[in-house]
Amino acid sequence: MAYKLVIFDFDGTLADSADWVRRTINQVADRYRFKRIAGDEFATLRGRDNRAIIRHLGAPAWKMPLIVNHMRALMSREPTRSACSRARATSCGAYRAAGSLWRS
Repeated sequence: MAYKLVIFDFDGTLADSADWVRRTINQVADRYRFKRIAGDEFATLRGRDNRAIIRHLGAPAWKMPLIVNHMRALMSREPTRSACSRARATSCGAYRAAGSLWRS
């Protein structure tokens, strides 16, 4: 069986985007009209799977491709990100950003 796509998840090991997500998620929430996250909520979301976090945010499934693409674009433009993180932002790693990067 030939695979067309492989996704590597190295967030929390080679790259750590938790701080970036904390700084960015509420502006994305405002743009796509899902629930903003208060500072103390990050701790309660830690350890939840992506579906639980997305459900908590009230982000409908049909918006997820828009949200993911927007977050990926924001991350790739972040000037202070490491080269490793920029490479991740242009790969499929941003899909995890849409749901649960702040876990780490």
